[in-house]
Amino acid sequence: MLKLSQVNRSEWENFVDTLEYVTPLMSYTWAEFEKSLSSSFEALKVIDGNRIVALLPLKTINARRGRFVYLRHAPILDWAKVTPDVLSELFKLLKTYAGEHKAFAVRFQAYYPENHKLEDMFKKLGALKGTNHEVDAERSVRVDLYLPLERIFRTFRKTTRWSIKKAQELGIRVVERADWKLFYDIFSITLRRHRNWKAQAVRLIRKQFEFLSKKKMSRMFFAYYKDKPIAAGIFTYYKNMVMYHHSGSIPVKLPSMYAIIWHVIKDAKKRGYKVLDLWGVAPKDAKNHPWYNLSIFKRGFGGREVKMMHAYDLVINPLWHLTRLYEKFESRKWR
Repeated sequence: MLKLSQVNRSEWENFVDTLEYVTPLMSYTWAEFEKSLSSSFEALKVIDGNRIVALLPLKTINARRGRFVYLRHAPILDWAKVTPDVLSELFKLLKTYAGEHKAFAVRFQAYYPENHKLEDMFKKLGALKGTNHEVDAERSVRVDLYLPLERIFRTFRKTTRWSIKKAQELGIRVVERADWKLFYDIFSITLRRHRNWKAQAVRLIRKQFEFLSKKKMSRMFFAYYKDKPIAAGIFTYYKNMVMYHHSGSIPVKLPSMYAIIWHVIKDAKKRGYKVLDLWGVAPKDAKNHPWYNLSIFKRGFGGREVKMMHAYDLVINPLWHLTRLYEKFESRKWR
């Protein structure tokens, strides 16, 4: 019989080490960061006797359209070996937890390649495919860093290779520097161009960087042209992965972000990292998607395009169906 229990760092990290698909959001440090933001977050383990079956980063969110428990890139378990019986017990635990926290639903996002067998299993156990749009790098581009550097470069789109060479000819240099004020000065210019970010989201990015950088999990890079900073990027590091997280640039026609990403690729490869995840991209035919142009830029770095499992809902309160209906309407704008 499965039970919930408290978990420590070594137990958490040792379990994550056994998994094939891992991201920074699945780290114990990320769980600590979430806990630092709110008491509504808990990190628990699921045990069968003395054996850990899964890890649960549980965040209870008080949304305007109903409270729900959210698991990002979780439950954390070996999805390739999970059985219907284990999953059934796990879903019961999650529903009980949600009920105790007066939540309308549990939303979970298995970080595992899209899999029809798993989807059928979820549906048979009463989970409903999320009506929300793709989030948290459900679709992303990954550059394999274990390949020779010359081969990595050759996989880039022709215009991307040209932009990197142009940056070198122009003398654009990339410097690592933990300077939030400078990052914000550049980032805010980007936000004004897109007009789709809120101040609270920027404050969250700052807290995130300050917390993770102290744990050696986050690094900040700037591109300079003639000693003037023109672009900035934040990258997150965990296990064998580097994650392209946040960036901004001033509106000049210079290949600044190409220079930063190429620098990060070379640096990460030297440090022994195996993959650079360029994070979320829009579907190729989704021209109305707000990430469409950014996705063209990311795809220019070649790599493998991966599509992970979509979010699923375990409905506790029927009122959650109103939230699902609203999300379904909203997500149409992204297609």
